[in-house]
This record gives sequence, structure tokens and C-alpha cells, in this order.
Amino acid sequence: MGTILAPVAETDAVVKLHFGSVKAACTGIESVIKEFPSAGMHLRELNVLDGGLMSTSSGYSRINFDPKYFSSEEKIGAAITAGVESGFYPKNMTIAGAGAHEMGHIVEDWLIEKYGGSAADVKSRIFPEKWILEAYAKVLQTFQKKEFKPLKQLQKEIGKYALKNPSECLATAGSDYFTNKDKAALLSRFIWQRLKEELD
Repeated sequence: MGTILAPVAETDAVVKLHFGSVKAACTGIESVIKEFPSAGMHLRELNVLDGGLMSTSSGYSRINFDPKYFSSEEKIGAAITAGVESGFYPKNMTIAGAGAHEMGHIVEDWLIEKYGGSAADVKSRIFPEKWILEAYAKVLQTFQKKEFKPLKQLQKEIGKYALKNPSECLATAGSDYFTNKDKAALLSRFIWQRLKEELD
């Protein structure tokens, strides 16, 4: 499955999943961990859980794969293609991008814990909202007055999923950034540059 840079336990439930698709998602997880190794230590388990393509649970220490999609390469591929074509997911997103998205949530949790945040802070999403607004302020500095774009428009350029809430905006920006690099949406690049400022 590749080398996840953290002590990850795999439950017996992973036998329900298509190996190649899980491996592809893990490359996205690893790409985030390589830039945020301390956050990678929060990842403890890969598991199976119904709900979305992938999800996080157990205090953002577990990444889950939904067997509805991950039981075959065709199913997960079709779901991601549909999401990209509708503008819900970032452009060019792949299975690896879905993995990067979930690892983005774990980066968020690591940073909240780093600053002594509580479970209530995680629920309120006050931290990702702060980082997004700080990134947006830097984006605005790059615009001429006539080019001004409101935050929601920039979030939509990442993907419609980024409009759901600050936590999903941060994670979707991560998917975009790790998929498209310097061709990612402007706000995605500034959000992840802002997060990199928090590296030890």
C-alpha cells in the first residue's frame, strides 16, 4: 500500500476494499504527511465506514473508506469524475486527491491541538475560518481594485464543496493544492501557504 509515514493500523474490514484504489488514496495521504510530518502522527487507523467517498472519525485519528465506492476502481473513479465535472470537487481531482482531502482534516486537528484548542473549537470551526480569512487577506493584496473577488467566489473556484463550511474549505483546498500544485486555485495555494507557516 506504500509507506504511510505514521503508525497506522489496518482493521480486518479493509478486505472489502479494492486494493489499488486504496493504494491510490494513500499516495494523497502521504503527500500531505510529507509536508506536515507532525500531523501525520495523528493518523492511527485506516477503516471502512459508510458515508461519502472517504471520511475521518475518532477525533480525526482514523481515515475511513466507503466500500460503496472503494469496492472497485470503476465505482470510485465514476464518483470522482462526476464530482469534478459538476464542479463539486477541484479540477483534475483523482483518488489521490480524495486522500489528500481527508488528511487535510487531520492537519486541521493537529493545528488546533497545537494551540491548545478543545473539542468545542473543532466543532465551531473557528480555527479553519481564521486561517482561511488570513489567506483571503493575502489574496486580496495580489488584486487590483477592479479585480476584486468576494471570498465565496474564490471558494467556488476551488470547488463547490469548499462552500460547505470552513473545515471543508480547508480540506478541499488541500485536495486542489496537492492535485494541481501551482495550477491550483489561488485561494487554495494561499490557504496551504498559510498552514505551512505553522510548521515547527
